[in-house]
Amino acid sequence: MKNIDQKSRKNSKTDSRSRKIIGVTIIVFSALALLASVVLTVDLIQILRNPNLNLSCNINPIIACQSVMKTWQADLLFGVPNSLFGVAAFAVTLTFGVLILARVKLPRWLWICLWIGLAGGAIFAIWMISQLLYSIGLVCPWCLT
Repeated sequence: MKNIDQKSRKNSKTDSRSRKIIGVTIIVFSALALLASVVLTVDLIQILRNPNLNLSCNINPIIACQSVMKTWQADLLFGVPNSLFGVAAFAVTLTFGVLILARVKLPRWLWICLWIGLAGGAIFAIWMISQLLYSIGLVCPWCLT
């Protein structure tokens, strides 16, 4: 009986450590991506107010956020900028990370939704990077974050 209790405690510690790693990882990457989405959104608003503004991310003719923001790939759904979807999506994933770190027991369907959302986001990011490099021919540092 004592041996079984020791094994369950060991598994519990391993599960706790795994949850911490997953939670912290999701929080860190979500916070970085949320920051990038907010900066892109603020930059877009500034461009709408002053079209002649030169953004700080316009480093040279190849690395130019402003030129990328003017392409059709920058606002795919209903004319809404991708960065606004990023703000919403990364706020949700950041919340998931906090819940995981706080040891909140999430229902299975919520975990499935999280992993589907993360996979969809990864597929979109890969597509966007391929568009930046091969179709648009420019690089946007914030878009790559």
